[in-house]
Parts: sequence; structure tokens; C-alpha cells
Amino acid sequence: MGIKHASGDFIQFLDHDDLLHPEKLRIQVRAAQTYDADLVVGRNRGFSSLNEIEEILVGSPPAGPGLHVPRPFFAQMRWSHLAWLVRRDLMLKVGFWNERPRLSDYEMDVRLKLAANRICLVNALLSFWRMSNPFSESKSPPEEILSWKYDVAIAVFRLLQRNCVLNRAECRYLFHYLLRTAWRFLKIGKPGRAAKTFLSASRIWFYGFLRAF
Repeated sequence: MGIKHASGDFIQFLDHDDLLHPEKLRIQVRAAQTYDADLVVGRNRGFSSLNEIEEILVGSPPAGPGLHVPRPFFAQMRWSHLAWLVRRDLMLKVGFWNERPRLSDYEMDVRLKLAANRICLVNALLSFWRMSNPFSESKSPPEEILSWKYDVAIAVFRLLQRNCVLNRAECRYLFHYLLRTAWRFLKIGKPGRAAKTFLSASRIWFYGFLRAF
């Protein structure tokens, strides 16, 4: 809804329990204009209490020079939606989030990087996400959360494959991502889902092995 009604040149995302540095927008807009980038990304980190970041928020971030990224590792370099500053035109080009917002940042991150003409990294700690245990605080059961993780990983694999940017390193990362998900399925007593996830992980590993030749 917010994306549809946005009228400015840039879009910034912020959840109700996360924080942005007061200088984030100024620093990233300047980087976007300097490097003619349509996606600007800063550093971010998690926090569990406001006391952890109070001193950081008071001071100015150590903003280093921007760095143009011509070809990022799409799956491995996963950036939080808080870290993004996206040109509105790019956001409208890639479309909206899917129906699973808790775990769809990964898939949207890849879509943005595939569609961006120029990406710029800014060496500054500009956003802070509240750390939580997704199993203990989520209203969704663990099996549903793990199913979402599986679906997103497969969606990212197919997205990279369709755009011909899937290499061996990307496959290795997605393989380990799904392997951890399969192990979690086993821990909650879902051997069938674990086997399916492990099989998908093995296929991705094999695809990456073939890409080496």
C-alpha cells in the first residue's frame, strides 16, 4: 500500500520495532546522486535493547566512501530491507512483496539486485533490526515458518537460474541454507519435510557441481 502511494524519488522501509540512524537518508540519498545508483545499501546490525545502540544513535556514523558493485553475489550478499534505499522507479519495476512478508525479504533483495542498473554500498552503520526468536515470538507454527524458508530458497534458486546468474558459489550457499532448514524440520519431528528439503538441497548442490564444468 505504501509503495503504491509513494510519490518521492526514493523509498525507505522501516518496521515498527526497528530503528534507522538519523543521518541514514541524507547519507544514502547523497550516495545515490553521486554514483547515479538506483539501489543504495548501508550496514546494519541487530539489537535486543535500546541501551545497546543509544550511544551510536547520538553520534554521527563513520560514513565511508560509496562503492559501486557491478556484479554482487545475489544469494550470498543478502541485505536487510532496512539497509536499502531504493529509487521509486526501480521498486515499481520489480513489483511488490509476495504474500509471506516475514521471510520474503531474501527473495525481494535478489529481485532488486537483478533489476538495478547500479548498486552502491555505503560503509556506515545506518539501520538496526530488533533481534528475536522467530519460533518463540511468531504466531505461526515452526513447521509453517520452515516451509516459508524452503519456498523462498527455491524461489531464489529459480530466479537466479532464469536470469542466468546462478554460479557454483550461489548454489553452495543455497545448499547450506536448505541443509540447515532440513535439520530444523528433523528437530521438530517432521522427517518427511526434512527429506524433501534435503533432496532439493542435493539437487542444487548437483546443479552447482555441473556449473563448474
